[in-house]
Amino acid sequence: KLRFPSIPAMAMVPEGAPAGTGAGDCLAAEPTDAADGDEAGAPSREGEEEEGAAERAAAADHAPAEEECEEDPWLECTLRSDRDSRFTTCAMVPRRSQVASGSQDGSVFLWPLAPGFPRPTRLGGHKGPVTSIVVSTSGELVASASIDASVMLWKNQAGRQVPAVVKVHFSPVRACDISHSERMLLTASDDKLVKLCLLPSRRFVASLVGHANWVRTAAFSPKTSSLVVSGSDDKTVRLWDVERREALRTWYDCEGGVTCARFDGGETTVAACSLDSAVNLWDTRSQALRQHYGRAHGSSAIAQVTFHPTKELLLSCSVDRTMRLWDLRAGRLRSTVYGHEQPVQGCCWASDGSRLASCDVNAINIWAFPVAGDSSARSEGGLLPRRQPA
Repeated sequence: KLRFPSIPAMAMVPEGAPAGTGAGDCLAAEPTDAADGDEAGAPSREGEEEEGAAERAAAADHAPAEEECEEDPWLECTLRSDRDSRFTTCAMVPRRSQVASGSQDGSVFLWPLAPGFPRPTRLGGHKGPVTSIVVSTSGELVASASIDASVMLWKNQAGRQVPAVVKVHFSPVRACDISHSERMLLTASDDKLVKLCLLPSRRFVASLVGHANWVRTAAFSPKTSSLVVSGSDDKTVRLWDVERREALRTWYDCEGGVTCARFDGGETTVAACSLDSAVNLWDTRSQALRQHYGRAHGSSAIAQVTFHPTKELLLSCSVDRTMRLWDLRAGRLRSTVYGHEQPVQGCCWASDGSRLASCDVNAINIWAFPVAGDSSARSEGGLLPRRQPA
C-alpha cells in the first residue's frame, strides 16, 4: 500500500531542530520461515594504527552544523506491506520505477512506483531475515542475502519463480553485490570471509581472507568492478584487488564495527560508517584519509552510507531515526532528514539522483530530490505524482 501524507513533509530541517532518538542494532532480527513467492575487536597492527591516528588528526573532523538549502529531499510517499513483513533493507531498481526490499520473514518485495499503485510482487525462499538486497545495473537481476547463509538470485519479473541459490558460506551472509558486467557475485559473511562467484554458473572463484571478525559489508567498484571494499566488526575497512585476490590497503580509522562501505561513482573515493557514529572517506589512489566526520549522528550507530550520483553529496542513515545529507565539497552537514518513526536501516539513491528510498521496520519512504537543471525533479519514468514542499 502507498500512503501519502496529508501534508507534504519538508525533509530539510533548519539548524537547532531536535534530532530524533532511538537505539538498537540495525541488523538484529529473529529468523522465521519464509513463504512461497506470490503476487502480492581490531587486530593488533601497531604501526598501521598509529598511521591511521595521524591521518585522522590531519583530516578535518567536521561538526554537524547544518546549512539551509531549498533543494533538499521532500517526502513523496510511504510504502507499507499488507502483512507483517517488517523491512530490513531496500534498493532502488535501475532503469525502472521500482524499489526492491527485504524483510525479516525472508521475503523479497518488488514495489512498482506507478499510477494506480499496483500491488508489489512478493518473492519467497529465504528461511531467515534478509540482510542485504542489490539490483544489477540492467535492473534485470535481484540478489538477496540472508541470515540462513544463502544468497538468492531473482529475475525482475512478476509471478512465481524459483530463485537460483548460491551457498558458499556456512554462517549468516551479511552483504552481497553484483558486478557491473553482471558476471560476478560478491558475498560477505560472519565466517570472516569475502567470497567471489561467477555468474550465471554460480561457481565459487576465490575467498578474500584477512578480516579478524564478522564481515558486515562488501561492494564492488561500480564501473570496472576491479576493486572491492569490505568492512568488518574488527573495525577495519579493506580495499581489495579483484584480479590478484589480495588486499591493497587496510584502514584502521574506525573506532567501532564497520556497518557499511561504498565507492563513489568515479571509484576514487571510499566512504564507510560505523557503530561509533563516524563517517570516514578515503582516496583510493593515494589511500589517504580525506575526510572524517566524528559523531556524525551524535552517539547513534550509523547503518548505511551512499553517494549521490554527482559524487558531491553523501547520505547517511542511523538508528536515531534520521538521515543526514553531507556536502562533500564544503565538508559539512547540509541537512537532516526526518520522517521515520523507527531506526532507519537502509537508504539508496535512484541512478539519476532524482529520488531516494529509505526504510525502517514498518515503512519504506520515497523522497523526491531535485536534479540539477530540472526544477520538476523528474525521476526515471516520472510515474508518481509530485508533491512540492510546503
